[in-house]
Amino acid sequence: MPKRGPEAGREAVAKLEALIAYESARGGILPMNGKALHLGLICEALAVGRATIHQNPAFGSRLRAYAEEKGVAFSVRDLPAETERQTESEPRVAQDSVPAAKLRAAERRVSSLEKRVSELTARNASLAAQLRRSHHTEDHLLSRGRRLHPSSDSNLTNIDGDISSGDLS
Repeated sequence: MPKRGPEAGREAVAKLEALIAYESARGGILPMNGKALHLGLICEALAVGRATIHQNPAFGSRLRAYAEEKGVAFSVRDLPAETERQTESEPRVAQDSVPAAKLRAAERRVSSLEKRVSELTARNASLAAQLRRSHHTEDHLLSRGRRLHPSSDSNLTNIDGDISSGDLS
């Protein structure tokens, strides 16, 4: 049976303190939603209902104090509103967005690189097939009594050396 009342409230605050201590020891921060605490994920990690934030004053005040310590907003609703209002005709551009010209240039480059990769993949497959045919032909010639292995250059050098030195015994 789930705990209720003051005992459950104290337990929720203790769990929150333990999570804060754990994240501090790791050098991390509680789950974030942009520049604000992600209250839903925090409550989920603690296995408490989201209503605990509002119904348990100690829990809510500890989360607010933590947000203030870290310099982040308590919730998305607490984020400051944009000071600059854009007209409806202007497209909204996020601060982290890339200019359209750079984006198009990057897309063109990615497209050309993908094309090059597919060309090289096809060439690689062609060369692999050619190599397999070459090995098959070589194996066939060797099995029919050819004495010299085509890849043994030392045998060819010895023959050439013998011929060039004039020693044909």
